[in-house]
Amino acid sequence: MSELVNLVIFSHQGLRYCLNSEIVRELIWLPEITPTEEVPPYIIGLINLRGTIIPVINLAILFGRPQAHYQLSDQIIIITLEKQLAGILVNEVYDVITVPQSDIIPILSYTTNTPVPRHYLEGMITLGKEIYMLLEPSYITRYESMREITNTHLEKKPTIQNIFCPEASSEERAVFHERALSLLPPPEEPVTQGKSFFAIISLNGEYYGVALEDLREFSKMYNITPIPCTPEYIIGNMNLRGDILTIIDIRYTLNIPVNIINSSSSIVMITEITNPPMGVVIDDLIEILYIDSSEIKQAPAAHSEISLNFFKGSVVYKDKLLILLDLLKLFANDNLTVNSTD
Repeated sequence: MSELVNLVIFSHQGLRYCLNSEIVRELIWLPEITPTEEVPPYIIGLINLRGTIIPVINLAILFGRPQAHYQLSDQIIIITLEKQLAGILVNEVYDVITVPQSDIIPILSYTTNTPVPRHYLEGMITLGKEIYMLLEPSYITRYESMREITNTHLEKKPTIQNIFCPEASSEERAVFHERALSLLPPPEEPVTQGKSFFAIISLNGEYYGVALEDLREFSKMYNITPIPCTPEYIIGNMNLRGDILTIIDIRYTLNIPVNIINSSSSIVMITEITNPPMGVVIDDLIEILYIDSSEIKQAPAAHSEISLNFFKGSVVYKDKLLILLDLLKLFANDNLTVNSTD
């Protein structure tokens, strides 16, 4: 019997790739990237991931294609090889799948003077109608290998720019910057005491804040499997890189209007305060915000009494009132308990 392999499948600039899941450490939304010199052209810069400086790889440049504009929906797969970390820029991560090792087709050598050495790909795999390229990241992340392709693509190296993603709007650049700040190690200076990071999300066009420490990550919503005989606030289950997550709609508990969910555009907020983790469907992730506790005021009484039980308070955000949600109390509510008799 062939050995089984777990693969993370994803896409970048219209092409489909996969990686052995054993080397995948985590997945983050694309933050602001710091450009750097004296690296291969496909290393587009560095990020500070909780105190560790990590190079970010752009597969398009690696394989000789032009670099596309960055998008807020882009993500970075953090991989670890021989205790070294690196990031791979991707447009979308789809799933984690398990396949027999025998299904991986070796790469053919077409010519001896191909511009990209074939050892950057380990093989190919067919999933339905799609063909995925299996990356061999140990070569991509070795500096000796970096030098090989640097000599080939040196003349194509993008000009180092002082501003990350200059073509983005000021609002988009602010989101990239806030994401980078959220990845920094916790501040040690006393002046930062009383400050916390909050994810600003939108529901029905209104903004809400959720403590970042209560969250694991954000993901696009896809492949939802309905669960029979469950309350209406339970949307279904979603397979996120091998984890089966129950996805819920908290609008029922917050007593706010429930809209039809667009699975193609909605985002799932994965919580860290439940065991197992759960997903909360939201309309959008706006940004990551640093809020001082002195700025937090009591939530207005205009909201329903039911909702007030789940509010930490409120702050002024972009000339609007931002309600801070208390996920711990919200998930402890009986209305979010699923009974087997339902």
